[in-house]
Amino acid sequence: MMSTGTPRTSRREWLLDSAAIASSVAATLAKPARAASGPVPPTAPSGHEALVPAAPRYEPPVAEAADAASLIAPFAEGSQLGPWKIERFLPFRYGAAILLLSDEDGVSFQLDICARDTAKGAPTPPASSEWFDVFLANGGEGRLPSCEQHGLAAMAVAEVIRHNEARLTHSGFLTLRERLRRTD
Repeated sequence: MMSTGTPRTSRREWLLDSAAIASSVAATLAKPARAASGPVPPTAPSGHEALVPAAPRYEPPVAEAADAASLIAPFAEGSQLGPWKIERFLPFRYGAAILLLSDEDGVSFQLDICARDTAKGAPTPPASSEWFDVFLANGGEGRLPSCEQHGLAAMAVAEVIRHNEARLTHSGFLTLRERLRRTD
């Protein structure tokens, strides 16, 4: 869905915007997360043992299908992700995590996070991670032009997902083609 008030962007401007957004997302993800229960006290060595940093605690994948909030942590409802505001996480539905955002002009748009489809003839999403495809849900079924800024948001969301997907399950997610067959 093209925003009529949004000027066209040159490829050079788009690349510069993409690099700035990726840098902003990477900086946010690189910040160490604060522990909810406080710091872990060090253990005293016994004998001549040296203090060795503890290995990161293993966290098994989430048992149920991951929702949008888990996929894009540490971002939350109300957070800014580059120039976009995360408005809402919708409940996991029809095999996808659904995320509502708004752009700088206040235009709302929806991203559907589906299982990655690498089969021949699969729809091409604006962005992907190892396990997920991020689609812009504009009702055009791939035939309508998309707002470029909304596509950039999909790329930023996919970058965040890359940092979280290894600790989350992807079971329960459907590819876009599977979702469309189920909702027909």
